Amino acid sequence: MQDISFLDANDIVFKATLDGAVYKLRMLWNSSGGYWTISVRQEDGSSLLEGIKVVPNYPLLWQYHRPNVPPGELMAITQDDSLAAIGRADFASGKVVLVYVTEDEMNAI
Repeated sequence: MQDISFLDANDIVFKATLDGAVYKLRMLWNSSGGYWTISVRQEDGSSLLEGIKVVPNYPLLWQYHRPNVPPGELMAITQDDSLAAIGRADFASGKVVLVYVTEDEMNAI
């Protein structure tokens, strides 16, 4: 499992190497809805997945696996299992951590 860190901002794009391939991830805080979304793009910036709502302790990519999409799983892991929603400052505070579970790790489960 790989921790993915990013700067504290309402809208940020950053690179992450997932299962050996480089992707651009976009984390976007939806202030009117009070939730985070994540988008996955190829290294050149072309879109693969857009606007997936980030919910705690749930595999975010499970329904989107197809060619070019990372073969493992992105998850927002919480320290508190009772946390029902992820707040604006929860990633920055360490209350929630974005992780990538590799394809090999998924297959071993």
